Formats: sequence, C-alpha cells, structure tokens
Amino acid sequence: WLLRLPFLAYLTTLLIRPLLLCLSRPLLHWLIKKQTGQPDNAADVTADFLTSKRGLRQALHMARDEMHEITSDRWDEDIWGAAVPGPGAPRPKLVFYFGTIDKWVADRTRDDLIAARGCNKMGEEWKAKMMIDDLGIPHSFCICELKLEVLGETRVLIWVGHSSVVAEKTAAWIKEMVGNN
Repeated sequence: WLLRLPFLAYLTTLLIRPLLLCLSRPLLHWLIKKQTGQPDNAADVTADFLTSKRGLRQALHMARDEMHEITSDRWDEDIWGAAVPGPGAPRPKLVFYFGTIDKWVADRTRDDLIAARGCNKMGEEWKAKMMIDDLGIPHSFCICELKLEVLGETRVLIWVGHSSVVAEKTAAWIKEMVGNN
C-alpha cells in the first residue's frame, strides 16, 4: 500500500537525499558495503548513484515498478509458447534461473510460476526450462571484485565472484538451444 502513494518517491527523496549528502563519502561507502555486502567498486557505484541528482528517486520508482510487476504470471500464451500446447509447434526457448533465496522474487511466486509454466515432467520439454540455483549464487551474481593474486613470480588480476559460473551455465543453455535447431 505504501508504494501506491502518488508522491512517495518525491517526498522520500526530499527527506533522504539531504541526509545522504551530509554523510562523508567514506562513511556512506562503509554503510553501503555493510548493508549490501558489495565489494569496493560496486559500493562506489551505488554511492555515486544514490547521491546523484535523480538517482534515489529513480531507484524508488524502479522498486515500485518491480513490486507491481513481479507478482503473478501476466504473459499471454504466445509468449510462453503455449498457444499450441505440446511438442512440434515453433515456440520461444525460455530459460529461468532463480536464486535459492532471491530477495527480488518471492519463493511462492517463483514456485507457482515453475509449477504452471515450467517443464516439470516427461512430455513437457516444449515448456520453459526453469531451475532453482543449488550453488548459492546471489541475485547480484554480476558484481565481482578484482583481486591481485601472486602466482610464483607473476602477479595476476582476477575477478572473484559468480559471473564465470553464470556465464558457463548460459553458454551451455545457448549451445543446447542452437543445437536443437
């Protein structure tokens, strides 16, 4: 109900933005890292965004939009490729990869969607491929941290995070889709 208030983003921005601007940059950076678990580079970007002229208001509008949109299945049968159920009909190939505990999509919403639209048994291979992560990959998988590793006498910069795992999974899904055509 709070998100339905017409001027919520504007009023919240009027109240919060001055507080954000009063915080020292190191303190804001520390607070963001502490609350989100983001690495330094991502916390810097978040701080820049929140202290920009319209960043906070944009974030609130986006959050409101996501809370309205990520609720129930609103796509029609053509998008799901289910206008003509069963194998053989040309249809989009969809893959959904949900986090075990995803703070953006409620477990019940996810489970309802998988039950209604996912390939759950033999003979439903034409339906969307939907799976729940079992590796502990967070929703923010694309946020990585750059670390310096010393391998013998060589220094190497490497990305630490989950991007590589998700990229490998995505590559396999694409190869599967292309291979089936």
